[in-house]
Amino acid sequence: MTMNRIRTSTRRTFRRVHILPSLLTVGNFSCGFISIVLCLNALFFSTRAQILEEQPSATNSVVQAASIDPDLGVEERKARRNILALETVPGARARTGFLFHWACIVIFFGMVFDMLDGKIARAMGASTPFGTELDSLADVTTFGIAPAIIVNTISLAVMPASYAWWSQVITFGLIFAICAVLRLARYNIESGTADKNIFSGLPSPAAAGCVVSAVLIAQGDYAWVDTVASWLVGLPFLGEEVAQVKARLLAVFLLVPGLLMVSTVPFVHVSNRYLSGKKSFTILVLAVLLLVLIWHEPRLMLFICFNGYMLAGLVLWVRNRFRNATPPADSGTVAGAPAGAGLYVASSGKAGESSPTANGSGSSGSSGSSGSSGSASVIDVPGQTGETKASSVHGAAGGSGSGEDR
Repeated sequence: MTMNRIRTSTRRTFRRVHILPSLLTVGNFSCGFISIVLCLNALFFSTRAQILEEQPSATNSVVQAASIDPDLGVEERKARRNILALETVPGARARTGFLFHWACIVIFFGMVFDMLDGKIARAMGASTPFGTELDSLADVTTFGIAPAIIVNTISLAVMPASYAWWSQVITFGLIFAICAVLRLARYNIESGTADKNIFSGLPSPAAAGCVVSAVLIAQGDYAWVDTVASWLVGLPFLGEEVAQVKARLLAVFLLVPGLLMVSTVPFVHVSNRYLSGKKSFTILVLAVLLLVLIWHEPRLMLFICFNGYMLAGLVLWVRNRFRNATPPADSGTVAGAPAGAGLYVASSGKAGESSPTANGSGSSGSSGSSGSSGSASVIDVPGQTGETKASSVHGAAGGSGSGEDR
């Protein structure tokens, strides 16, 4: 009877799912799948361009054999010209870059779906274990596997004969994908107890954004990128062409966001911290300005936003670790307190509202200290230094306050 009840309950659970959040999560997965398919198509056209470049006679024969018939209509003639363009080296190269570009763009659409499904699920009260697992599977595909395949196919397109380096590129992509899987598995376990405003480790959408935005910068027409890559041409393990240098640097760059995903470096949850609830008017103005800049220069601004977010988290983490590693100065006794053990009460009110009391007994010298905005008490324990003193802060309303005040 017990097993039948469990089976009946399980069937009822899977018969009733929340449609809208699930559809958004499926949209996230679809973006990752489409990105992978676009990469495979781009690799096909890249290979086609290499074949036509090695055999120019084949290109001429194809163009001559497929001459445009003057009796064809306008639409048919246009379609025939497009086919002929793909049978040339410049046309195949342009098609390759176009497909790689959209393989990166759909990853950002997947981020939008990923953000919306969580927001809508919480607003509808539709957060379920099924939705959590489905979201993780979609994130693995879109933010873990797809970026690694983009970098790997770009490397294969420019270095098809470099087998030794190609095996290393596969290794870098595999490390990135494995780190994404481990990061999402850990997030599912810690999501119920973790701080909603802080990520432990770089979130997988941000890691994918760092990689994909770097790919867009490398594929874009930026003179300063080509200049930097030309300086590195000829160095060991970087290649003899600018395109090879870019591809290999992208492959090495996979390790940085990949390892940060499985680290414990804290990163701010931008959506919960700055976009949820009522915020100041300044944040709205900055958000609108940022959207306008992204619309005006999407490649550069997306690269700055995602990689700046990653760099800011690292800088804050290093600064906090350095501060915690510095031992605090031992002041011995509190300023203004007697040399012996005792209780020193310092009120945030007037100067005359506090008085030292010997041997820890007695009360403050004025009743106004209890009605002030707040008071701090430091208890000196005999035989202990200033580092082990216990301090407590009590608010006027009994010590309660918001999370930012505590």
